[in-house]
Amino acid sequence: MQPMPSERSVAAKIITAELLRCLEHTPSFSGRRLQPWMYRIREWPGKVVPLNDDQIHAAVLTLISRTLWPHDELQPLTRELTPLYEAGWCNDAIVRAMEYNPDDTRAAPWHAGTGDGKHRGELTEYIQRRLRKWRQADPDSLADVRTHIPPTPVVRAVSFDRWANRMLDVYGDSQREVPSNPMTATQARAAYDTNHRRRGTPLDRTYQRVERLNAVTRQLEELGGVIPNDPTRDDHHFVDPTDDLVLLADPDVHRALRDFTATEQRGRHHVRRLRAAISRARLNATARNAVTVSTIATLSATVTRLDGTPIAQETLRYLLDKGTEQFQPGDQSDPHRDDHRTA
Repeated sequence: MQPMPSERSVAAKIITAELLRCLEHTPSFSGRRLQPWMYRIREWPGKVVPLNDDQIHAAVLTLISRTLWPHDELQPLTRELTPLYEAGWCNDAIVRAMEYNPDDTRAAPWHAGTGDGKHRGELTEYIQRRLRKWRQADPDSLADVRTHIPPTPVVRAVSFDRWANRMLDVYGDSQREVPSNPMTATQARAAYDTNHRRRGTPLDRTYQRVERLNAVTRQLEELGGVIPNDPTRDDHHFVDPTDDLVLLADPDVHRALRDFTATEQRGRHHVRRLRAAISRARLNATARNAVTVSTIATLSATVTRLDGTPIAQETLRYLLDKGTEQFQPGDQSDPHRDDHRTA
């Protein structure tokens, strides 16, 4: 057996030794070897009933650490709690009986809580009083002649052997047998052809899916549509700061542009308002702020024509740059038509 680290507590050493003793005859446990999960157990399990003297010693040490009872009460506590453990009680049941009444109300703790180390009488007498209260509420109390041990444990518990085997099933012995491949070489090649060569590897299929999503996203951005939430999309994909579309992030520019495009009779005040908003946004360095592509797409979708159709981002970019410079107040032509480059 490998030596245990010196810094391990007495309770942890007892638990490890009991685990090795319990599992040494288990077929699935390969030899008397300490496993990593055994080192991580520092206290006696709360819902496990100790059986022999070593297990009771580890359980009492854990209970003292858990309840902050004085360590010099180890021997009296061991004598007092041994009948409880023999009756099927575990540490969780003892703590429950000490902290709560049978009607689920809080009980007064042994520590007085005054901060000066005072307590409510002898510890063993306090435990007897608490158990007597639970015994009085137990319907089967008359069936037991012992005066301070309730016949029915407050919390259900399991044996140490059952707990040890459960821990072995969950954590194993750090050795896993590799199962043999049930398929022949021909069947394995056929499965590979079906899953990878015809449809591509899983990585290739992921790349293809991302590329399809990006293609649709680019089309939506160009048309000014709202991009749906996509968990595969990079949230830190920002618009080029030199792009005039970043001016849409300025509320004044966005509001002035919406009024300019959605108004049937445009006047000089619409032009002046839009030009002033763009000038203020450039002076306030709005164009140098970090704005995501999805934000610009959402803002662009709200800039519509008279019939409610969104305006392409290329047209919005032209209007934000110099489209209003050629517009004359009172002109009934559409300054945000898509063929502005040919004008």
